[in-house]
Amino acid sequence: METRIRNILINWAMVKDKVPLINSNQDPLYSQKLDLLLYGHESLIHSTYQEWSKDVEARFSSKLGQLETNEYSLFKTQEDCLALSIFIIIGDHLGIENWNKGDHLRQITTGFNAIRHVIAALASFSSEDLLKVLDSNSIDDGKASYEQVTKCIQLIEKHYLPALEGIFEENITPLLSLCEQTFATLLHAKWASTVMAKSEQPTTAALKRHEPSIKTKEYAISLYEKKDEGKKWDSKVDAARKIHKRVVEYGETVNWCWNYDDQAHDLIYRWIINHTKNS
Repeated sequence: METRIRNILINWAMVKDKVPLINSNQDPLYSQKLDLLLYGHESLIHSTYQEWSKDVEARFSSKLGQLETNEYSLFKTQEDCLALSIFIIIGDHLGIENWNKGDHLRQITTGFNAIRHVIAALASFSSEDLLKVLDSNSIDDGKASYEQVTKCIQLIEKHYLPALEGIFEENITPLLSLCEQTFATLLHAKWASTVMAKSEQPTTAALKRHEPSIKTKEYAISLYEKKDEGKKWDSKVDAARKIHKRVVEYGETVNWCWNYDDQAHDLIYRWIINHTKNS
């Protein structure tokens, strides 16, 4: 059962960015088409969803038409369809019949909505991040996105079955645990998104802050490479002294300020030293 759920999650991760997030009124067969992709009966391969959709309608028109009035056609989003597919797998495993009738419906709906929220949290991550975690159980590099994806997948695979099983055994505790874990996972998702956003900001800010220095250094190295109109420098100190004035003047044009003249000479000399070492 866990393998089937994992395979459906992998199939979804592979197509989620290519399939419309929500059904349109012009496509009442959206959920049936998505089922074909989720269960691995069909694959987009290199086709667009629109191209595949037309092709699959031509090939399965009679079968899809029979399903049009099916109660599952009420599910209109990727989250709905994926949550339903996972529910059906677990329901089959537990031998649940007539799940949409009786006193258990409200509790089942609560568990279903919890999983839907978890899937919605997963949907915010890239297919690459999802597949890296889904294809391996051992990713632990401290990356916030991988940690969040792992938490969501573990919740689906480890907590949903006991919750449904408990409902039909008149034990609500596992369902409460599922809801509690869902709240914790969504809270962690908010933290993870903040961490990822902050990790990107310093890089951009640092590049902007150091841009005058970088440009001035590149200009100094370019002058050094020209070797003063083709003549060789007597030494690196001699090179730093001779290009000093031009580098200082250029630095001022890109808002690179020197505290004092000796600082400029020393820094230009270090740039030349490091450049020749790296070369």
